[in-house]
Amino acid sequence: SAGAFIDSVKFLSVLVAILFVHELGHYLAMRWFGYRNLRMFFIPFFGAAVSGQNYNVAGWKKVVVSLLGPLPGIGIGILLGVIAVSLKQNPDAEDIWQLLLEIGTVSVVINGFNLLPILPLDGGWVMHALIFCRHPVFDAGFRLLAALSLLTLGAMMNAWFFIFIGLFLMLGIPVTFRMARLAQRLRREGVPSFAADGLIPPETATKIIDGVDDATGHAASAQIAATHSLQVFETINATPPGLIVSVFFVILHLASLGASIGAGFVLMIEKQSSFRDFYDLAMSGPNDTALCEKPEKWSPPDWVPSEADEHLLLIAHRDSLELASNEFQKLSANPPAAGRLMRFGQSLLVDVKDVTAHDLWKNELNTGGGVKKKVPFQSEFTAACRPSNGPATSARTARITTTGSLVQAGLFRRGLNRKT
Repeated sequence: SAGAFIDSVKFLSVLVAILFVHELGHYLAMRWFGYRNLRMFFIPFFGAAVSGQNYNVAGWKKVVVSLLGPLPGIGIGILLGVIAVSLKQNPDAEDIWQLLLEIGTVSVVINGFNLLPILPLDGGWVMHALIFCRHPVFDAGFRLLAALSLLTLGAMMNAWFFIFIGLFLMLGIPVTFRMARLAQRLRREGVPSFAADGLIPPETATKIIDGVDDATGHAASAQIAATHSLQVFETINATPPGLIVSVFFVILHLASLGASIGAGFVLMIEKQSSFRDFYDLAMSGPNDTALCEKPEKWSPPDWVPSEADEHLLLIAHRDSLELASNEFQKLSANPPAAGRLMRFGQSLLVDVKDVTAHDLWKNELNTGGGVKKKVPFQSEFTAACRPSNGPATSARTARITTTGSLVQAGLFRRGLNRKT
């Protein structure tokens, strides 16, 4: 539809802008540290990237280059989120705050994801430059862990992109391991490692090329030999930072990752309702208690759960188990309309397909004591399970909350079916 197309174009525009800011951070950092042949480009279906060359970059500078991609995006996203929340009270600014909140949320989520310590994400390169580049075994182990993580994530999400990257990373581990060992040996031998005007010293180039041939077991082609030689020379130059600097950057990295997770959670809550309401609900105790028992369920033979309207869920609570049980028996024997009825302890839940059925069920429930009101992030149903021979305060409390969304209500019902 036209509306869906416009939404797609708007989201794509937001995504491109976020990726541009992300890569601009890398670009400026690389330019600051004297990288040569800088290029920024977009790859369809993959994202954006910046390339450049500098063979005299210390390890801490590589860390800064990696961090200056996601950190500005996270900061901008949080700032836009704060502005959006401050505008929510203004009814004339609804379109503005919704757009700002959308941009802020996507920026925080994408850049926060990039901080995960998994290659080839920025967070993976940060941890590699700080810790895992110090020994070829650490390097290979970290790459193997990253590849397995990507393969697992791709299998769980049915995402071919992660599977492709994981396989590509895994296939390159043997060669990368041999090149890392070669760089370690040459560094110990003290070969000249300063690249004047971007040129590798002839003596060092000869030793690296000979070492590449020995590591691969044959004379590699000129292009492959050049690629491996540049990789080895860069590794020789990129010495890891000292202990204090490494600890500082590790703390900065993990703190930024934690901030992005927290900010992303808050912004996604704000998109639905209000984080203040959510927090108040989370901190409040259960309103109702029920004996732990197997739920009773009823539905007509032709009932299709997926056809229920997610906005029409009805929840009612009764003062005693006997009242709820009697009402369940009465309604299941003579239902006012098509629907799915469940009794959990002293509470009744009803799924319906349309407004007419909703009103008929609601009238019947009102005669028995009323239904819970629907307010965004207001508790419609909370329960504390307790043993039949003890008070609720002496047992572990399980809070279950629904907000009128069939997705959450479905999780709620499936959770009851598995755990009671």
